Amino acid sequence: MSRLGTLFFRYVFEKGDEKRLKKMGQDLSDLNIRSDIPYIQDGEQGHLLDIYSPPEYG
Repeated sequence: MSRLGTLFFRYVFEKGDEKRLKKMGQDLSDLNIRSDIPYIQDGEQGHLLDIYSPPEYG
């Protein structure tokens, strides 16, 4: 997948995450968000993940 395609999908999924979390009543400002963590060390944008965790899990 091209870099532009990967960025588009990331944008779509991030917006979906925001909507889902707001619907659940989660205040996004309280979350710890770790972004762009590679799960394969090959430099591909599509091989990155984000972790959302509550404040008590740092």
